[in-house]
Amino acid sequence: MATAPETRTALEIAETLLTRADAALEAGDFAAMAPCFTLPYRHSTAEGETRLDQLSELEALFQKMQEQFRSLGVTRIDRVVTEARFAGPGRIAATHETHLFAGETPVIAPYQAISDLAWADGDWRVQASHYTATRDKGHAAALTPDRPGPGADD
Repeated sequence: MATAPETRTALEIAETLLTRADAALEAGDFAAMAPCFTLPYRHSTAEGETRLDQLSELEALFQKMQEQFRSLGVTRIDRVVTEARFAGPGRIAATHETHLFAGETPVIAPYQAISDLAWADGDWRVQASHYTATRDKGHAAALTPDRPGPGADD
């Protein structure tokens, strides 16, 4: 992995990446969201861990999250980086907290995500995330990629 030519702090990098991802989430724009991630991408929640290898898998997860936000009546997503540090050449460990609102009313308890950011293809991207989202209102399941069960290809 190449070393990033950085003068910014880990916090500034994580905040910039999160701002880009938030704009894409709020706009429902997967094409803007996709460059924020590497493939493969590791994604985990209370429901389990998955490795996404294909852009189509990442898009399916994005659409599933969009559906969840609509079902909860989310009108605003506030995400704040609470910690970020360089974890080696071309790597950042970052934590952010997510608050989802319908108007001014929170729709679920705030939750954290712990992410590994990597310098890849000339930019900072999310390589792995662990979401601590509650199972309340099905939110953890909505943040978990769908996978076919055993024997699905038989």
